[in-house]
Amino acid sequence: MAPLALVVLQLLPAVLAQVVHAQPAAGRSNILLVLTDDQDIELNTLLGSPLGPMSKTKALLQDGGAFGTHAYVNVPICCPSRANILSGKMAHNIRDDYYEPFPGNRKHGPSCGDEPVEHFNGTEHLPCGCMRMNISSYGAFESTTYANQLMRAGYTTAYFGKYLNPPAIVKYCRNETLGKLTHGWPSGWDVFYGMCDQASSPEGAYYDVDWIDSVAGAVTHTGVAPEDYSTSVIGNKTVQWILSKGAAAQPFMAVAAVRAPHKPYLPPPWYADTFASIGSPRSLGSYNHSCEGKPPWMAHNAPLTAQDAVHFDEVMRRRWGALLAVDDMVEGIMGALASIHVLENTFVFYWSDHGYHLGSFRLGEGKMHMYEFDTRVPFMMRGPGIVGGTVVSKLVGSTDLAPTFLAIAGVPKPHDMDGKSLLPLVTNSPKPTPPNKKSALPPKTCTPDPCNGQGMCLTPLSPQCFCNTGYAGHRCESCAAGYSGWPNCAEVPWRQEYLFEYYPIQNYAAPGSTARINDSPDNTFRGLRVLNTTHNYLYAEITTLADWFFEKVEHYELYDIQADPFQLSNLVDGASAAERASWHAQLVTLYQCRGDNCP
Repeated sequence: MAPLALVVLQLLPAVLAQVVHAQPAAGRSNILLVLTDDQDIELNTLLGSPLGPMSKTKALLQDGGAFGTHAYVNVPICCPSRANILSGKMAHNIRDDYYEPFPGNRKHGPSCGDEPVEHFNGTEHLPCGCMRMNISSYGAFESTTYANQLMRAGYTTAYFGKYLNPPAIVKYCRNETLGKLTHGWPSGWDVFYGMCDQASSPEGAYYDVDWIDSVAGAVTHTGVAPEDYSTSVIGNKTVQWILSKGAAAQPFMAVAAVRAPHKPYLPPPWYADTFASIGSPRSLGSYNHSCEGKPPWMAHNAPLTAQDAVHFDEVMRRRWGALLAVDDMVEGIMGALASIHVLENTFVFYWSDHGYHLGSFRLGEGKMHMYEFDTRVPFMMRGPGIVGGTVVSKLVGSTDLAPTFLAIAGVPKPHDMDGKSLLPLVTNSPKPTPPNKKSALPPKTCTPDPCNGQGMCLTPLSPQCFCNTGYAGHRCESCAAGYSGWPNCAEVPWRQEYLFEYYPIQNYAAPGSTARINDSPDNTFRGLRVLNTTHNYLYAEITTLADWFFEKVEHYELYDIQADPFQLSNLVDGASAAERASWHAQLVTLYQCRGDNCP
């Protein structure tokens, strides 16, 4: 029996080719987000492509839209990063206020960092969520997500796949008991088909999954047959929902959020042996590099062995196999949009909740670090007004997705939302009314000047226009992406710094243990990522989890990423006191920013 996803996908590419030039539908644009889990960009780039084996996605979204070279997450761990995306807010603005790191030090009541279920103290539900974030289904978080705001603005909304980790999702899952939904599903979604626990079975949510199924009105289950492969299930649910919309006048927002390529890195059986010769890159960068200049706890890990290398090679092969299924899903979704004639009026986004590492600085498999391999993610965006092959080199972040969705819908950004719309960076400004003053005199060989005085006019037989930087259109009659204010077309002001933050959650070293660790209470960090025409660096402060407000920082790191792209050499000891004071002040400002005060 052929996998269900492949049956659907075999029918759609031809349709995509036939109707790719369909006219945009009237009204507001549709929005679609493809969200992966643990998808790296650095390891894949070292092997030849930022997207690894995803050739269809590259052609459809990267070559057909915009690609971000400096896209980052605020928190390099699953649930907080997804909360960033849903809310448009940084972690320090949705952090769990009740959390105290150690028993006996509970100033504000019972501790509530990562309970297996949402905690009830006898009189009220505490604002717990997951991984230190206040995103409880009993709190205000869910009612303020971008989905709620789009729904209120007249969009129909649908979510398919991994939403938030337990315990934030546990109320809706009936504690993994199949049957009628007793608490509904997260607000803001007309249709919701979301994963419950993602780690309770050996298949790690690639198979054997419980789902919050709003259409069935119950918690349902998919098994372990080939067609139950969760990426296929999510892709087919998304495709079927899109096809059901037809050319409806009501705009829609849909999310397809897969588990891939998260551990245990299960490819579907039809791609299981595709990459027998691929290995994890070890010849460059931070692989097995010493931990000199890194937090002291990292020295716990011994140098990697040949056995570790063999394991990482197998992990890489399995991850790439899992990504091929995502590649098929993207093609199928794009084909579905084309088949109902809405592709040209739909913004399609691609993002990962964080990066990943395999052996960097002698760490094992994982994320949770400030370095580029964990914080930088693949970002693509295709839609109306975006010229294929656009490269976005500015600092963009996970908190920018929600305000961008709202901007597409024409919804004002709430003042407490920390991110900002990406539209000015990727879309041409609307064609303006022609200026009253005459354009600059054209070359004698081009009369009239097809460039409106804003470019180079070349002619042999017919005039051709090559626009100056900042101008776009067939006659240079509008501002290019990233520029605004015709006729001057000045560069759009944009941030030059972004904040990383993390609060440890797991994998602490037991006393006397020789096991390789990936996290520690002393991995509590906040980082200042700076990128402009003169600077490309990371400055970070690392403390212990007990030092919640960074009052007793004992370890600092500084990297010139232009000269040292793998962050091998900590330069902080060579910096002057004035420089360190300036970086600290900038970092504190970012760590305290909220809403419109965030850059």
